[in-house]
Amino acid sequence: EKWGYQTPLQVASILAKHLLDSQESSLRILDAGAGDGLSGKALRESFPNCVLMGVDLSPKMLQIAQEKNWYNHLQTLDLNEPPFPFPDRSFDALACVGTMTYVDPAALREFCRLVEPGGLICFTSRTDKLDRVQPVQQHLVDQELWKLVEKTDPLPYLPNHPDFQNDIQVLIFLYQRTNKPIA
Repeated sequence: EKWGYQTPLQVASILAKHLLDSQESSLRILDAGAGDGLSGKALRESFPNCVLMGVDLSPKMLQIAQEKNWYNHLQTLDLNEPPFPFPDRSFDALACVGTMTYVDPAALREFCRLVEPGGLICFTSRTDKLDRVQPVQQHLVDQELWKLVEKTDPLPYLPNHPDFQNDIQVLIFLYQRTNKPIA
């Protein structure tokens, strides 16, 4: 937060805008790459009655997140090792904030498997790493597994961080899962 990191709040706000008509108490949201819970806090504030699950590679980060009590469930999970241990269509929405830099973009297909048709997948990508993610995004559009709902203009990633400032920016993508089955 001291670096001006606003992306978790921005992602939660975008999801809230598009999930306004949902029955919030039954919403199942996955925070993929939960870290210390910063995104979980923003999601919990936007959806106080949802069932919020967080996954992360680091048990130490999940321990910090657990102490903050934002999540209903937390689990250690390597997003680079699909398939993930959840049934198809386990979630109504998925948020992945600040994590795609470290994750194989193939995980996006797995995100589609986990989200209900009509559900939302919102993730961030640094502008200097777009060449890794965009081909997979487009492939999933071409396969009609998801459709783009919203894409932000470039936003400051860590504006108060001395190594990043406004040089590194981030885009937020929001996709809606289609009804097409994953083959």
